[in-house]
This record gives sequence, C-alpha cells and structure tokens, in this order.
Amino acid sequence: IALIDASLELSVGYSDHRIRVYNMNDMSLGKTIDAHSNSIFTLTYQKNGEKLLSGGRDVMLKEWDVLNNYFNTKEIPAHNLHINHIAFAPEDSDLMATVSMDKTIKIWNTNQLQLIKVIDKARNDGHINSVNKVLWVNKDTIITGGDDKQIMMWKLEKEEE
Repeated sequence: IALIDASLELSVGYSDHRIRVYNMNDMSLGKTIDAHSNSIFTLTYQKNGEKLLSGGRDVMLKEWDVLNNYFNTKEIPAHNLHINHIAFAPEDSDLMATVSMDKTIKIWNTNQLQLIKVIDKARNDGHINSVNKVLWVNKDTIITGGDDKQIMMWKLEKEEE
C-alpha cells in the first residue's frame, strides 16, 4: 500500500499482478494498472508524488508517471529474486534502496533509476537470507531486516571517483 502525502490517492499492489488506485474520499476505484507478471510486494511514491515505484515477485523495478495517468516510464530487472521493499532516502537526498529475497540491498540514484551500490554477504558481510525491509535513518544511513533474524545498520559512504 502506498499513499501520496499531498493528495487523496491510495495505491495497492495485488497478487493478481495489478495495481489499483483508490480515491481516499470514498474508497472508489479510480484506476487499475496491469503492472507486473506476478505478485506485487512493494509500492512507494517518490517524494514529490509524481512517480510511483513498484516491485515484486517478477524481479522488476517499475516506475509509473502519476501525472501522466500512471504511464509506465521505466522497467529494470533490479534483482535476481523477489523485490521485497523499496524506500526513498529523506528529502535532501536523491537516493533510494531496494531489498530482495536474493539477499542483497541495492542503492539507486532516483533521478535516472541508476544502480550505484550493491550490499551483499560476500562484499559487505551482509544478510545470509532474504532481506525483507529497509528503513532510512538519515541521508546516509539505512537499517535492514531479514529472514536471517538480523537487523543491520549500514553507513553509506560516497564512492571515490
């Protein structure tokens, strides 16, 4: 479920592969989007509410243009297994994170949906099972939790160019 802060729309992802957008005034169905090829596990609106991002069992990260009637603008095979959660960094950052059943955490530039960092067991002593949730503490710190019963905090540092 995702809610646009500045409007009265609520989007819900379903196991029938669709996103349904509801009017919060009366919970009437406003739009149905044939979104993915399998169950949708996560939805989130970009900070300004102009884009909706979705992910799920089909490993695709999809971007929807809210202002253009939820037109699909990008599709990226973002992980090797299910995308469990998507979260944006605080307002003063252009980063977001995705986490997956493939045991990885991926950090993305939100402007181009470009992958900039992968956090995993081999390189970063990361999770050993599915990563299910990510929370931004501030613009350079995230907390993740997963099926390995571990809660991990990550300090993101700028890569040397």
